[in-house]
Amino acid sequence: MPLEMYTSNTSIKAFNAESNVAYPHALVDGQLCEVPPRNYDNVGPAASINSSVRELSAYARLLLNGGKYQDRQIYSPEIARALWTPRTLIPLATDFPQELESIMPQFLNAYALGWVIQDAYGQKRVSHSGGIDGLRSLLTLIPQQNLGIIVCVNNEGPATWVLTNIILDLYHGSAPEQWYDAAQDYWHELQKKKNASTEGTPSAGTVPSLDLERYTGSFTSQLVGDIEVNYEKSQLILLFPHTPSFTAQLSHWHHDTFKAEWQDPLIPDGLLTFIIDSQGQVSELRLDQKNLLDVDFSELHPIKRSRP
Repeated sequence: MPLEMYTSNTSIKAFNAESNVAYPHALVDGQLCEVPPRNYDNVGPAASINSSVRELSAYARLLLNGGKYQDRQIYSPEIARALWTPRTLIPLATDFPQELESIMPQFLNAYALGWVIQDAYGQKRVSHSGGIDGLRSLLTLIPQQNLGIIVCVNNEGPATWVLTNIILDLYHGSAPEQWYDAAQDYWHELQKKKNASTEGTPSAGTVPSLDLERYTGSFTSQLVGDIEVNYEKSQLILLFPHTPSFTAQLSHWHHDTFKAEWQDPLIPDGLLTFIIDSQGQVSELRLDQKNLLDVDFSELHPIKRSRP
């Protein structure tokens, strides 16, 4: 309210209730198409703010003015300094094309209190990105020049980063054409590495150790709670009850590993291995699955629930 951000909100329910909103778009089977907004409310404050460039501009002014907005001190100058004081050093990237050297941090790359702190053109650059399926944003501040740049797009890809650096280059009198194509190529290479298949080639001639029904059961993870493996119509189904979009059909890959084909087209296929204990019973699950933004499947460690 103090920043007059009256249409900004903090839940997907409030977002869906509005009519004048940008709908997310993503590549599905190589085609750019509209995708339904995913409900991320349970991971707040991550992915929790729905806003606009106009209203985020008020937030940028507050930050650039050391916590002051329209002659009202919202937070103290001491807090303003603390927000941008580096806390965790981040190694400088070295795997970028030479054409991008002028826009990559040369001396400083660190994380402060919710902000990435870097050098750019010999000055401090403060920034942070946001993103969920089909939506991306980037807020960048150059405090010494009282400059704020906000880019919001309803598509996945490098557009926020590319457009921000085009604006910075133009602001400093440089020609963005010198690095634009290289930035695109660099992003595509990163995507290739990110989306590289985890499947490999299955071992020929193997069969499951158990009848399919014996792989079923209730599993639990300290991070996400219940995970179910059910047997329906001669098919194993992996189900995250708290996240219905995480539902996959399991088909035998090799040994006790099954291929997971997710119902959600935005989730790439992965592999699930059933760990068999010394009694010949399934004791835990191991997911070999590409990460989804901040979802790291390798951290789940689902174990079989013991019967009382």
